[in-house]
Amino acid sequence: MNKLKIKLVAISLLVISTIAVAEDTQTDISKFGLNWNTIPVLCGNAEQLDRYLKEYNFELENASVGRENAREDGKPVYGIMYYINKDRTQTIPMVFVPGQPDACFMYRSFDLKEDLKN
Repeated sequence: MNKLKIKLVAISLLVISTIAVAEDTQTDISKFGLNWNTIPVLCGNAEQLDRYLKEYNFELENASVGRENAREDGKPVYGIMYYINKDRTQTIPMVFVPGQPDACFMYRSFDLKEDLKN
């Protein structure tokens, strides 16, 4: 549990400490005719999520920051942590908003195929 909390705090600090100025331009939503949707996710506090990840042998693979309006210069608004199980066949991306008590698993996928370029 402590490792997940430390990782969440570290990424939260990274997100919060980044200063970016967003340009007032057309967003991808209108430019490409996209729309927001409600997708069910599985949420819990750090202890609950960490217990699940340990039970199913998932380890943190990478992390990234989501920015406002999906722009590189946008204000950081959420973080993504991407977990892969030890035999590298399943994945779970977790999304969190700095300062919020819960984080959410976006999905759990199976039959992972890596390096599809070759």
